[in-house]
Amino acid sequence: MKITTFEKNNIIQITNSLKTGKVVVLPTDTLYGMSCLATNKKSIDKIYNLKKRDKNKAFIILISKLDDLKKFRVEVTNDQKKILQNNWPAPLTVVFDTPGDKFNYLHNGKNSLGFRIADVPLLNQIINETGPIVSTTVNLSGLTPAKTINEAYDIFGDNIDLYVDNEKMESNPSTVIKFTGGTLEIIRKGKADIKI
Repeated sequence: MKITTFEKNNIIQITNSLKTGKVVVLPTDTLYGMSCLATNKKSIDKIYNLKKRDKNKAFIILISKLDDLKKFRVEVTNDQKKILQNNWPAPLTVVFDTPGDKFNYLHNGKNSLGFRIADVPLLNQIINETGPIVSTTVNLSGLTPAKTINEAYDIFGDNIDLYVDNEKMESNPSTVIKFTGGTLEIIRKGKADIKI
């Protein structure tokens, strides 16, 4: 198994793996996430197939800065921007509309995606180098997520190109919110409290 540790010295190895279309298991601010570039449809399809996941269920997109939302044609109002600045980075996923067909391979006709800036500086450094990445729990769909790299390997073996170890990870999932018109809707209460 290809394994490395979650340290600054290994950033080049991790970013190169992602940039070349590899599927990587990475620590986030909740659990381990199975990730690839959000722009790589082939790698995203591979993750869907590995997890046996329904394509109607989109993956979270991890970004490193607010400006990354523009890459997905997301328009943020001044009020929304203030809320995001008050809350990110955090285990808080925010669902936005993503109009047009360009990102259909990510949302599969739902025209909306969930975004997060994780509260993990090293992870954000990686994403700053690679661009946005998808993230999804490391499990077969509907089963318990892996909490360690060994558990992850037991499920997916050499089908994952690189495992990045950060010891055992146990956490509640992220809080999920959506801006609907001028209101903020809480879809799932998770690890993060929301500061308005």
